[in-house]
Amino acid sequence: MASVSYIMDSSSLIGLVRSTPLGVYPTAWNRLESLITERRLIAPVQVLHEIQRGSDALADWAQAHEEVFRQWIKP
Repeated sequence: MASVSYIMDSSSLIGLVRSTPLGVYPTAWNRLESLITERRLIAPVQVLHEIQRGSDALADWAQAHEEVFRQWIKP
C-alpha cells in the first residue's frame, strides 16, 4: 500500500498554529515532525515566504523546517 503525502498551504499552517499552538498541543506538531521526517509533508516555497512575513512561533517553526518548502517546477 502506498503511503499518503500531504501538501500544505499558508492558511492550513496558520489555522493550525492558531487552533493548536506549538507549546500547548505538542502531539499535533510532533505528528507534523514525523511526516517531515518521512518526507510526506511538503509545501510550496511561497508558503514559507508568506509565513516569514510574521515574526511568531510559526515563522520560527518554518525557518527550522525549510526542507518542507519546495520550489515548484512547471512541466
